[in-house]
Amino acid sequence: MEIIVTGVLGIGKTSLSAFDDALFKAGVGNYNLIKLSSIIPVGAKIKKKKIKSPSKEYGFKLYAVYDYKIGTKNESAWAGLGWFQENDGRGVFVEHNGTSKKEIEGLIKMSIQELQKRRLYRGRYNKLIIGGKNKSNHFICGLVIAKYKSENWN
Repeated sequence: MEIIVTGVLGIGKTSLSAFDDALFKAGVGNYNLIKLSSIIPVGAKIKKKKIKSPSKEYGFKLYAVYDYKIGTKNESAWAGLGWFQENDGRGVFVEHNGTSKKEIEGLIKMSIQELQKRRLYRGRYNKLIIGGKNKSNHFICGLVIAKYKSENWN
């Protein structure tokens, strides 16, 4: 199983349109998102890249781990995913959002350490953090998402 991880910064005149812009930039704008609780299954391979969504999957369900932060004028918006995996692929994602890269890095690191300790895992640690300071009169949205799979409603 391949899990695709990506992060983007969206912009819009409303918070909803900024979130929608981020979803489209991430490649998941026409899916119905179903948020997962962050467990990575055995055998999973995680790849950092843009998500490609075929037009035939318009309206499909998308199972994903994600987080986002909306920022207004002069605010910062950051979102991050961290994860660890054992050699067999199993692991856990952690997702956080906030107002600075340093804050997100600290939260991810602290969460990873606690989750690893609880599970007695020694696996590899990775992270993806996206965001920035809003310098416009619009809203911004920092979004990170890990796409597990898409599925039709039938």
